[in-house]
Amino acid sequence: MKKFKDLQTRSQRKNTDKVRTHYVKNAVLNLCDSPIPQKHESVLNMGPNLVPTDSRIPYMDIISTTECPSLKLEYNGNVENAQTLRKDVLSALKTAKTLRSNLTYDQRLAIKEMKNDTNISIYPFDKGTGFVRINKCEALQKIEEQLGTAKIIETDPTNTIATSIRAELCKLNKKRRFTKTEYQNIYPSDPVPPRMYGAIKAHKPEKNYPMRIIVSTIGTATYGISEYLVKLTQPLLNKNKTHLKNETEFVNDAKNWTISPTEVQV
Repeated sequence: MKKFKDLQTRSQRKNTDKVRTHYVKNAVLNLCDSPIPQKHESVLNMGPNLVPTDSRIPYMDIISTTECPSLKLEYNGNVENAQTLRKDVLSALKTAKTLRSNLTYDQRLAIKEMKNDTNISIYPFDKGTGFVRINKCEALQKIEEQLGTAKIIETDPTNTIATSIRAELCKLNKKRRFTKTEYQNIYPSDPVPPRMYGAIKAHKPEKNYPMRIIVSTIGTATYGISEYLVKLTQPLLNKNKTHLKNETEFVNDAKNWTISPTEVQV
């Protein structure tokens, strides 16, 4: 109810000088028994969006990344464009200079120490920008609580799933159901299994900071198909009568509802 009323009166508050109280949680939550070192806290306070500058230029990574689109251009007959791309990248690498470090020596040393520490793990906040410092065994326990009863399999089924998908896609492609570009994007050439990681709900201390499980399916065998289907179904969702764009639209639509005292919003 508080959030609902807050949204309703948002436009009115813009024209008033009413003082509001903001509650800001710390950027680093330490759940370990040991105190966090000052140089570690200095790095973690910079937030998860910090990108440390590289001390060296990754020549091989840039060249290999450039070669993939260059080969695609040559395959499609654009040999001249492929050669131009290679020359431009080569020219940029010859004149490239390393960037000035955006971290101090102690901060870089702190990152190395946190990586090499096998007993303590760093997890991001589920909501907001910040980090949680927690014992590794305790973090694994929180993950197991969310997973429940799980079964460990001996073989990776990724290749079997990918083979089955390739066979079905080949059948549809022979019927010309896809364009050439669509087929290349959907086809699982070198898939990986889904990766699971966790984010700690730092805003729920009353529940002992539970873990939220997140599964990344980027690069999996079905990722291309999912992306293709989303592009097809997304325009239809906007035409659905029960679809809401955001919370403001929800508030505006709710003003016209007639709700009886016995009804409950779900």
